[in-house]
Formats: sequence, C-alpha cells, structure tokens
Amino acid sequence: MIKYFIKEIRIYHWIKNLLLFVPLIFSKSFFVISTDIDIIIAFICFSFAASGIYIFNDILDLESDRQHPQKRNRPIASGKLPKNIAIGGMIILWIISVVMSFLFVNSKFFSIVVIYIIVNIVYSIILKHIVILDIIIVALGYVLRIFAGSYAISVPLSNWILITTMFISLFLAIGKRRYEFLYIPGDNKKHRQVLECYSKELLDQMIAISVTGTLMSYSLYTFLSSPTRKLMWTIPFVIYGLFRYMFLLYNKMGGARPERELFTDKPLMIDIALWTIVSILIIWR
Repeated sequence: MIKYFIKEIRIYHWIKNLLLFVPLIFSKSFFVISTDIDIIIAFICFSFAASGIYIFNDILDLESDRQHPQKRNRPIASGKLPKNIAIGGMIILWIISVVMSFLFVNSKFFSIVVIYIIVNIVYSIILKHIVILDIIIVALGYVLRIFAGSYAISVPLSNWILITTMFISLFLAIGKRRYEFLYIPGDNKKHRQVLECYSKELLDQMIAISVTGTLMSYSLYTFLSSPTRKLMWTIPFVIYGLFRYMFLLYNKMGGARPERELFTDKPLMIDIALWTIVSILIIWR
C-alpha cells in the first residue's frame, strides 16, 4: 500500500518545484546557509502541496483516467490504492504543507501555497475544461513557484523573469497538449474533452509565440533588470534549450512529460547545467 501511495504522489514531478531555486540563483544569497535552508524547506512544502493536488485530480478524473492508455495504470485508477486512503493522504499532505509554510517559512510564502492549492482545485473541477484557459492556468502554476521561491528567501523579483517564466511555462504546457492531440491513440476526447477545441495548426502557432516570447523577455531581462549585463552571455544557452526542446517535440514525439524530458535528454541536461553554472559564476564574480 505504501508503495502505491508513494507512486501516486509522483515524486518525479517534484522536479518542477526546482523553479523555487531560480530567485536564489539570481540573488547573491546562493552560498548563505540560512537562505539555503529556507529554500529547501519551501521546496518540501510546495512539493507536498503539489502531491496533494495530484491525488485530488486523480480522484476527480477516476473514470476518464481508466479510458487513458497510460493514466489507467495509476494507483487510484487501477484500484491498487483505495480511494479513502488516497483522500486521507491528500489531506495530510496539505496540512503538513500549510502548517510548515506558516511556521518555518513566512506568511507570504504561506499565502502562495494556499493560493496554489485553491487555484489547482478550481482548475481540476472547472478550468481545465475551458479552451486556452486550461493551458494558461497550468503555466500560472509555474509562475507561482517563482513567486514562492522569491517570498521564501525575501528576494525581490524582476518582472522580466516572471514574464519569461510565464512564456516558457506556456511552451511546455502547449507542447504537452500537442502530444496529447497528435499521438495518444483512440478517442482522446474521453480523457480530455477540451482537446476537441484545438487543432495542430493552432497549437503549433501558440508554440512559436511562446518560444519567441521566452527568448525576447529573457534577453530583455539580461539587458534591463539583471544584476549584471554580463548575463547576456547566457542567452545562447536559452536559445539552444528552446530549440532542443522543439526538436524533441517535432522530431521525437516528445512533450508528453516535460518534467522527465528536461532531465533525461542529455543535451538538454548539459545545457541547463551550463546555464546554471555560468549564471552563478557571472553573478558572484
């Protein structure tokens, strides 16, 4: 039972919460122990909150998940994890997340965690069935992670970083919709009815806009709002990363699980690592 609960909370999805560390990278507090501890606690809190959302969504989508070629193997959909145990685990995860946020981080971070939970509950019930808005809300979740990281260590955020995060999050979310629209066999309306409102042409154009927005906003950040203009030397890493992910989308049937592809595709992993290292070296030099 424990094995299936651990599988249900999708620990591999916690990779998304590494976004909380982005404000730390662009601050000068990266090697301050107390700040590092704060962001690690914040990471744990946000991960527990997100895992509770995954359980909530799986309970809500139980019947449609059973029609999905991949999701039907999830612990709740397959019946391996009883619904009542899943609900109890979800509540415990949320309580731990909220209490730890309030006691061990700060009130602003606590507010973001609560907002994240509420937004995702509303998304699971209503918003994911509304075309375009379903993608925007997914992207908003990534932006909230950036806010959470900023509030956890009390570091102000650049508006350009927020805009960059929004665009790159849209890119990943649209890429996932594109995969679902094109490659999942059978009647894809059964597991995500909103897909019938999209077309390949629309999704491809939305991807192009998101990639352009990401590159433009990040470039403007390095020139206008970054700690030093030398961060412009990290732009090539961003260009390569965007183009590499597009290569995976269009040539390798990628996009199904962005959180895995970002950290399993070796060229992309190397690019992200180099961007991180170079950014830290430039800021701390």
